[in-house]
Amino acid sequence: MAGTAFKDLREYLSYLEKRGVIRHISAAVSPVHEIAEITSRAAHLPGGGPALWFESFSNSATESPFAVLTNLVASPQRLAWSLSLNSLKELESVLPQYYNAYGSADLLDRLMRIGETSSQNRFAPRLVRSAPAQEVVSTATATLDQLPILTAWPGESGPALRSVPIIYRPDSDENAQVGCVDVIKAGQDYFISGIPASKQRSFPAALVIGGEPSFSFVARAPFLPEIDRLSLTGALARHRLEMVRAREVELEVPANAEIILEGMLEAVPEAPSLQLVQANGYYGPAVGSWRFVPRALTHRKEALFVASVIGPPPHEELALLKGSERLLLPLLKATAPEITDWCLPLEGTIYNLAIVAINKSYAGQAQKVMYGLWGREELKFLKHILVVDTGCDIHNPSAVVSTALALLDPERALTFAKGPLAASDLVAQNHNFGSKVGLDATRPLAGEKKNASVQPIQAESSTGIKRQVDERWFDLGIE
Repeated sequence: MAGTAFKDLREYLSYLEKRGVIRHISAAVSPVHEIAEITSRAAHLPGGGPALWFESFSNSATESPFAVLTNLVASPQRLAWSLSLNSLKELESVLPQYYNAYGSADLLDRLMRIGETSSQNRFAPRLVRSAPAQEVVSTATATLDQLPILTAWPGESGPALRSVPIIYRPDSDENAQVGCVDVIKAGQDYFISGIPASKQRSFPAALVIGGEPSFSFVARAPFLPEIDRLSLTGALARHRLEMVRAREVELEVPANAEIILEGMLEAVPEAPSLQLVQANGYYGPAVGSWRFVPRALTHRKEALFVASVIGPPPHEELALLKGSERLLLPLLKATAPEITDWCLPLEGTIYNLAIVAINKSYAGQAQKVMYGLWGREELKFLKHILVVDTGCDIHNPSAVVSTALALLDPERALTFAKGPLAASDLVAQNHNFGSKVGLDATRPLAGEKKNASVQPIQAESSTGIKRQVDERWFDLGIE
């Protein structure tokens, strides 16, 4: 892995400036629909397009002093850069190092004990007395209307903060939790979508905008297991995350954030019917079951407002998916040793497809892997799982399609199951419950097909010929 990760957003922006992948837009643009359209078009450019820095606004109901940043991690490569990595493959070493802090040789045992020891390990956050995130403090006048919150698409319910990290404590006797939510304005109130039900009717929360890229990734990335995300941030960043006490609520918040919104989450007796564009690019419901009541707004001087734009794919939320893919691979291998690799294609828009490569040695092994993945809490929303043999280049869509079409036997290959589906699923039935399918595109073994003794063999040159052509390739002048 590379050296210590960026300590704040500004270090990362400086890196992007040096690489020439950030564009400053001085022309006045509107936060109502226009910024979203510009960002969406940029995200469709090669490499995810540049990061965008909007400096002035038109047609805005809010006179906000904050510049707006979008499209910051628009590609897997940019996500790797944000974490001070050369490539996301380096993430495969993070969880093993993280669990090694607990002394046990068994990865599963470490996972079981992680909640007991997380506060004592070397990756735990550390408390500081003062912070850049509290250079400017507003309390009595604090409101989300002070921020340049975007209205992205015409069919959405209102202005919304998308995929914003949140720290909250639903029970005063428990540690604070870290997650990712959508915040939608309806009428004069702001509602939170993404917080699970709680016995408490009111509890403290803090919305975190900007700050350390490693914290932003850990808070927002899908499929992460139930572990201490603040300590995981430290493992990912290669330094302990600095936290500071919030001004008006009983929480600790990241010291190097750009903007912190402190407040209380209050349960809503009847959740309003809200609508936002989901990761698949289609409108879908956003259950606003909590109202956010601000208590304080703190920020850096000349703070930067980071906005996620979720629209027709591709968009930067999908780049986070590839980070989760690499981070989780060692954990999947530990629980299912036959797994050699897996791929969460961007086209799957998070929950729609996982491609898994296995070393197959017995009949029904592909189905065993499918059910194992569906049985994991963090992967329960996966809708389609395609299993192939090791040797198929699962990160090459053409190779996957070619292999699947050649080896899929519809009578043998399809495994149907019922289970939970994501709220964004377009065909989910009965409150996010519906059908899933596993596709077995592995070579059949005895017991799976009558003529399994006749195995399909793909054409391939000998090792000697491959080496010979490797040595002569550039001399041939083909490329």
